[in-house]
Amino acid sequence: MEDRGPEGLPPLSITIIGGTKYDEDALESYLLHSDATHLIVGAGQGAEADAYTWWDDLNGDITKIVPNPDVYGKNARKVNVEAVLSHDPTSPLLLVGSGERVKQAEAWLKRANWGREVIRIG
Repeated sequence: MEDRGPEGLPPLSITIIGGTKYDEDALESYLLHSDATHLIVGAGQGAEADAYTWWDDLNGDITKIVPNPDVYGKNARKVNVEAVLSHDPTSPLLLVGSGERVKQAEAWLKRANWGREVIRIG
């Protein structure tokens, strides 16, 4: 079943890839003032985990893409970034802070060349 937003329309999604070093206030402010009704996050331990918790506390709609170590072994977290990015390629991508996951997403976007909207914050 497809997720639906207000009035039966598809949800307004934002995909988040974040690092462990980021500006928490900037992330919360951006999400609070966005039109998003749905977040897509991965298994990041910093901004992604905090966005998940914060959005869940607001009873927001969330899709969390979890790594699969049974299939990918020690590369599961690395493959997770690509899975998050490809889950909804039409949603804006919010790159938050700095770290390996943010670098990985930037490299993937250069290779994919989708022309996806990318927003960078703290």
